[in-house]
Amino acid sequence: MLAVALPKGSHEATMCKGFGSTLTGPALQWYINLPSRSIASFAILSVKFVEQFASSRDLEKTSDSLYEIFQNRAELLRVPQIYPLNDKFIKLSLVNIMDNFGLGEYFSKEIEHFLLQIHKYESKDVERMPIWSKVDQLHKDSLEFRLLRMNGYNVSPDSFCWFLNDEEIQDHLKTNIEHLFLVMLSVYRATDLIFPGESELEKAKEFSRKLLEKNEFIDEIMVSSSHIKHEMSTPWMARLKHLDHRMWIEDRDQNVISTGKASSVCLHADKLTHLASKNFELRQAVYRREMEDLIKWVKKWGLYDIGFGREKTTYCYFAASSSTSLPFESAANVRKLMAKSGILITVADDFFDEEGSSDELEALTEAVIRWEGKQLKGYGKIIFKALDNHIKETAETYRKQHGTDITNHFRNIVRLY
Repeated sequence: MLAVALPKGSHEATMCKGFGSTLTGPALQWYINLPSRSIASFAILSVKFVEQFASSRDLEKTSDSLYEIFQNRAELLRVPQIYPLNDKFIKLSLVNIMDNFGLGEYFSKEIEHFLLQIHKYESKDVERMPIWSKVDQLHKDSLEFRLLRMNGYNVSPDSFCWFLNDEEIQDHLKTNIEHLFLVMLSVYRATDLIFPGESELEKAKEFSRKLLEKNEFIDEIMVSSSHIKHEMSTPWMARLKHLDHRMWIEDRDQNVISTGKASSVCLHADKLTHLASKNFELRQAVYRREMEDLIKWVKKWGLYDIGFGREKTTYCYFAASSSTSLPFESAANVRKLMAKSGILITVADDFFDEEGSSDELEALTEAVIRWEGKQLKGYGKIIFKALDNHIKETAETYRKQHGTDITNHFRNIVRLY
C-alpha cells in the first residue's frame, strides 16, 4: 500500500472533504448544503453531524427508558405512545360508549359478533405484569365482564375479581385513585350485575365504592364527578336507561378510555354524538305520541274522569316504558299493552275497593266469566267495554304479526286475575 504524508496544515481540510465521500442519501445532501466557510475544523463538523442525525438512531426501548424522561418547567406533558392500547380494550370501550349513548341496538349484529369472539377463555399471567399493565387489565376485564353478562353470556366474576388477591394493585389503586377513578367506576358498574351468592362481587363493590367516595380528588377531565355520584346514589336496576343516555350524550367530552400508564385517551366522536342526539330526540317524539294516543284511548272509553280512585295514565306509561329491555321499535306494542293493562287494573281495583256495590261487583265478575257485558250498567259497563276493546286490539295486532288468534287465551288470563 502506498502511504502519502499530508502536510500538517492541510490535515483538517482533507478529513472534512474526505468525510463527504463516506455519506449517502439525506446525510450526503445535508453535507452538500452546508454553508460556505461554516466548518473550521473536523471537530466542529463532527458535532454538527451528530446534532443533525443522532435522533435518527433506532434505540432499544425498555421499561427503564421511562425513568430517563424528564419534563421541563415550561414543557407540556406529552406521553410517548411507546405502549399502544390493547385493540380488544378499544373495541370494548367503543361498545360501551354505544350502549351509553343508546345506539347499541342499531349495531346489534356487529356487537354480538364481537362479544362472541371475546367470550373465550384467555389465560393471562397477571402476576408477571408491570403495575400499569395490571391497571389496564383490570379495566378491560371489568368492562368485558359487564358487557358479556348484560348480553346473556355465562361469565365468572373471577374474570376480573382477581385484583382482590393482589395487594400490589390494591395499594396502587388506593395511592393513585385521583388518576384511576375511571377504572374504579368500571369495576363498580360491573358489580351491579351480581347474582345471589357471588361474594367476590360484593367485596369488589365495597372496595370500589370506598375509593369512589373520595371524589374530592377527582380529575374532572377524565370523568365527571356527577357520573360517579349518579352511579352510587341510584342502583343500576332502578334507573331509566333513556335518561342515562341523555346524561352521557350531554357529557360527551367524558367518553374517555383510561390507560393506566398513559393517563387517558379521549374519544371525540362528533358524528356518533350527533347520531345519538338525533336518536334521543326521535325517541322523545315517539314517547310523546304514544302518551297522547294513550290519553285519547283513556278518554274515549270513559276511564280518564271516571270520578273515583286513582288517575294513573302517566304513571302506568312511564312504568311500562322504563321496565322493558326489548329494542325500542319492537317494544312499542309492549309499552302500549303494559300501560293499558296497568290503567285497567288500577281502575278495576279501585272500583272493587271503594266504589262498587256488592251487586255491581258480582255483575262485573259474572260478565268477565261469560265475557258478555250487555247487562252491565254504570262504572262496571265502562270498565268491561274498555277491557274488551283492549283485548281485541291486542289480539288483532298479534294476529297480523303471527297469524294466530289469541283472543280466548287473553280472556282466560283476565279471568284468572
